[in-house]
Amino acid sequence: MNSFVLKRIALFFLAAFCWSVFANTFTGTGADDHWNTPSNWSSDVPSMTSNEWANMTVDGTKCVIDNTHLGSEAAEAKGFYVGCYGGDNEFEMTGGELTCDFFDVGRGKDSGTNAYAKITGGEISCTHFNIPNQFDLDPGTNQIIGHVDLHGGVVNASYFNMGDHSDAFGGGIGTMDITQGVLKINGDHRSKINNYAAPDDQGVRWITAFGGDGEIKADYDGMITTVYAVYGSEVGVIDPADKAEGVSVNADVSWEPSDMAISHDIYFGTINPPPFVKNQPLGNEVYDPGELMYGTKYYWKINTVTSLGTNPGHVWSFKTGQVPGAAQVLRPADGQTGVKNNANIIWTPGDGSVSHEVYFGTDLAAVANAADPDVLPGRGSFDVSFYDPGQLAPETTYYLRIDERNSHGVNQSVVWSFTTAATIEGDINFDGAVDTEDLFLLTGRWLDYGCVAPDWCGRADISKSSEVDIFDFALLSANSGPDENEPAYTDYCDMLSQEVQGKKHGFLAGNLNYYIGGFHACWNPTEEETIGFTHPFHHDLRSRGHGMVQDPNTGYGHDFTGWEFYKHTKVAYGSVYVGQRKYENPVPDRMYWRPDKMICEYEVGEVNIREEKFIAKNDVACTIITSDEPVTLEFSGQSFANDATVCTTASCLFDEASNSVHVVEGGVAEVLPDDPQNNEPQPGVMMYDGMSTVISASRDLTDYQQYPLNDTIEGQIGYSFKVSCDSSGTAVVWMMDDDYSNAVTLKDKVLEDPAGAMAAKTKYMNDILNYQIPYFRCSDQQMVDVYYYLWSLYFMYYIDVGEGFEQYAHTQTAVNNFLGMHCYDANFQTAVGAWITDKEAYSYGNILLWSELLHVADFSEGLIPADNMGIAWYSGLWCGPTPHILAAWKIYKHCGDIDFLRQAYDYFKALMWESIPGHWGYEYDAADRLKKMAIELGHPEDVLHWHDIGRLDNVQNFLNDGWETNGVEKFFRAGSDRLDWSGFAYMAMDSFPSEWVEQMSDRWAVNEADGFFRFGSLSTTAFKDWNQQSDVFAFTPDTNWFAITGMYEHHACKNANTCTLGHLKNYNIEWGIPVAPEALDINGDPWGDQYSNFNAGKILLYIEGILGLKYSVLDDSFTVTDHLPMEWDFMETIVPINCDGNVSWTKIRTSRTEDAQGVDKTITVEGNSMHTLHVAPWLEEKDLVSTSEPGYANGQTKGHIDYTFTDTSDVSITLELTESGD
Repeated sequence: MNSFVLKRIALFFLAAFCWSVFANTFTGTGADDHWNTPSNWSSDVPSMTSNEWANMTVDGTKCVIDNTHLGSEAAEAKGFYVGCYGGDNEFEMTGGELTCDFFDVGRGKDSGTNAYAKITGGEISCTHFNIPNQFDLDPGTNQIIGHVDLHGGVVNASYFNMGDHSDAFGGGIGTMDITQGVLKINGDHRSKINNYAAPDDQGVRWITAFGGDGEIKADYDGMITTVYAVYGSEVGVIDPADKAEGVSVNADVSWEPSDMAISHDIYFGTINPPPFVKNQPLGNEVYDPGELMYGTKYYWKINTVTSLGTNPGHVWSFKTGQVPGAAQVLRPADGQTGVKNNANIIWTPGDGSVSHEVYFGTDLAAVANAADPDVLPGRGSFDVSFYDPGQLAPETTYYLRIDERNSHGVNQSVVWSFTTAATIEGDINFDGAVDTEDLFLLTGRWLDYGCVAPDWCGRADISKSSEVDIFDFALLSANSGPDENEPAYTDYCDMLSQEVQGKKHGFLAGNLNYYIGGFHACWNPTEEETIGFTHPFHHDLRSRGHGMVQDPNTGYGHDFTGWEFYKHTKVAYGSVYVGQRKYENPVPDRMYWRPDKMICEYEVGEVNIREEKFIAKNDVACTIITSDEPVTLEFSGQSFANDATVCTTASCLFDEASNSVHVVEGGVAEVLPDDPQNNEPQPGVMMYDGMSTVISASRDLTDYQQYPLNDTIEGQIGYSFKVSCDSSGTAVVWMMDDDYSNAVTLKDKVLEDPAGAMAAKTKYMNDILNYQIPYFRCSDQQMVDVYYYLWSLYFMYYIDVGEGFEQYAHTQTAVNNFLGMHCYDANFQTAVGAWITDKEAYSYGNILLWSELLHVADFSEGLIPADNMGIAWYSGLWCGPTPHILAAWKIYKHCGDIDFLRQAYDYFKALMWESIPGHWGYEYDAADRLKKMAIELGHPEDVLHWHDIGRLDNVQNFLNDGWETNGVEKFFRAGSDRLDWSGFAYMAMDSFPSEWVEQMSDRWAVNEADGFFRFGSLSTTAFKDWNQQSDVFAFTPDTNWFAITGMYEHHACKNANTCTLGHLKNYNIEWGIPVAPEALDINGDPWGDQYSNFNAGKILLYIEGILGLKYSVLDDSFTVTDHLPMEWDFMETIVPINCDGNVSWTKIRTSRTEDAQGVDKTITVEGNSMHTLHVAPWLEEKDLVSTSEPGYANGQTKGHIDYTFTDTSDVSITLELTESGD
């Protein structure tokens, strides 16, 4: 029990001294003992609005609250104190309601109070419930005594504490007996309650059940701990099992009785909690509810009636089965042609199906009329929605039927069909590609002869010459080999290397560990980097800041302060001894940042020292230090503490066996878990509590010193050690983990081969930038550098925790103060993920992460209480993830992964069934995508609902109502005060009129006089209202993406390019190198975070904007809508398309030359693997003189001509353009 003393003391202190209020004393001089009798109080009946303490200080009094205290007559006070400051008295509650901030049964210093509360009915709602609240800081002789009999009713509390039976602060003797009452506490307090219910050192149980004859139970549902008492054992095995599915409509419910039962109260129905039905005597533990409804969820509960009262039971549920819904074929699509010869059949199961009976063949009538899945054309009964038909014949039509079955019946499908493609010469195994597997098959039949139709020696006789020979090898070789469009391998880490000394702080990222080199406060250098490790830190999202405390609105671990706690870490600040002279914390002469590592170069006393710092793939931070002359390095550091630390329990020692400094962090910190406008800091567990820091090196650590540091707080520990260094190099490592032995094992792994670990990290980052994203080149190298720089940040921030709410890997926003994923920032980060090759690894989690918060969602509004979240916390700020729906649909279109779509749809449906939150018009397109998802997943019954809840019939009215509001011409939804950027965001709506986009962007987006185009970038406020613009956030990356994406979507190409290139060059280039600031201030200078993934949306401006790319594996189509900037000579991309694990690369190159006669423009597509290819060259607002490819359509895509090709791998189109004669 003593483990809670420290936090309890702090909480009592806050409770006692936080504010000053008016005391109102219960005198008991009225005609009765009721709370609501004014003459029982020294100053009328207390109320919450008058900020009154309701004090019971008079001996022998008794205050009663009964069923007359309801509604407007309910009892309320700021605090209600039974047995207050020496008063021996009691409180009885038989019904009614009481609301207060503090409910103390016993309160005072050394006044010897004896308080008693008996609760047999009604409901109490309080913030703090204390039995008692003793706050004398000095030991005394008269303890405060409080006892509660919770024999009925409910007490709801945010915080609950009992005196620790000492005579000091936080002491007093508190006891409670529970029979039929219930205590509900916000957060997980099971351990605390179990402590209170267990015998203490004197054998006393502070909480008892049924006077000691029962058992205390504490259940936690993810939000609330419910404390209650049971007498005897609980109900035993139940049938149906809890949460059972597919239960028969004729089922009974049954249970095993407890040992003290005399009868059972039965509750049963379709609502939760279920209504009371009847009482049944012991010996009849079966209840027949009659015939149930199909596909319906039922709830039931059994309360055990004993001789001492009734033990409440748990609410269980089950769902009855129903005839399954119909299967919906996904791939191949019904009627599809050109299907690969090794295609698998995938379908969406019907709701409630248990098995899937497949009928498949080339005879339509046979498939349509078959009745037995085990007789051809039956292919069997399957428990997965997947069937591999084996190798299919080329150019053949197949027919398919899938019947869904469960214990309640069968649902027969319609008959679908598809036609296979002609074979590729050399594709022996019919898998749609000529590859090594075909070579193995050919060599396995090498020199076989007598090959005849139709087998041709297992198809190895490609030439059909009756022998497998060199001619067949030549035919196979002609069509084999790697994808010729796969990009050549590039060392992007080297390409992105930038010298940042004095410009930016250092930054490295692992999975859960990070590194900041030096410190720059909002781009202003505050602390320089030095040899070793200035600010490595662990951040697995267990806390958002300094510490962790339970809060009813934000869970466990949220902190509105301390987001930049890393700047107070001090781990291994290096100094250099050259001979006898010490150079303390030298500053790099040059510091280079790369996605894989940092390189620092020093000139110290005519000795050249080089460091290569990186975080290895196993999360160990390592610096490899070389010196051209022998030197001694001295490193110093300290345990963690800062101004928010209340106390520290850190320990430190030198572990000679592992050649390591071992720091165990711990302590208490001030935490602000909820809105800082309305809350005060609370004491909480330090975020590093119990974690081990390990610092080691590849050479022996010597001269280890340890000393107290009391500058910040008493108990903080400092340490130092030395290590030698020369031209052969010394590696110093840092690791932090909950388990010391694991940290040592991991650091040793890196120290076995530091150079190898560094090379592995470089390869890891290079592999990602080569193989996971679309290749990009253009004639402006700076724009290429920015593209890859932004992608590198997206991947550097990717984190995989795998605990609590953090069940999915995802990207994050910024190392400075926005680690964790942000619901708003994810609006574009989720869409970026759609263009990644391995979407399951680097994309899905951005969408699915938020589903872990459904238990705290507001379903009536479709909101989750988190703009950010972690393992057990969420920020409490409401967010509607509406644009995530569009991103999820795009991801699915790019991969066809039905399992991902099902997970995403189930989450969106659960959250937004009642309401799709508004988000600059995205709610309308979100409803459209939800309709598409419902159809794809076989839920046609949902389509009309999404149409109605999304108000899709109201879109035109919405648009008309928003155009040119408040007298602002050619703008959408202009405010009445200042003109801000948000009107541009609506342009991304599918149904936003293209002519309005042109007018808005002409009048306001590219207008420098009174519009938004300032310092070459779109500002957040129009210049006409610049006097209302705040000093910071004058230009932001999110607003530019939201504003520009609609211009590209509706092909306001020239203005879109002007805004995009202007922004990229003026926002993302500083000192001639790529940067990613959180914002620019009113002067156009970088502000906020330095390496901000808040910039991720601009990747989409490259891919979907300038390059104009779209594709769908569902529609088997690829689209190129060219927007080549007229400032560029060319642009080129190679796009990875991952379908069922098979990756193909499609290359698109657009080039232009211009002279006095006009413009020649060429678009080339190579390696298209889709059935349909759309190419739409931009005419640049010029006249088309000629084109190399006839058959184009005019007017489909604004400002373009359109081509559609089928089954075409390569195409090249050249246009001749001249200035318009208009």
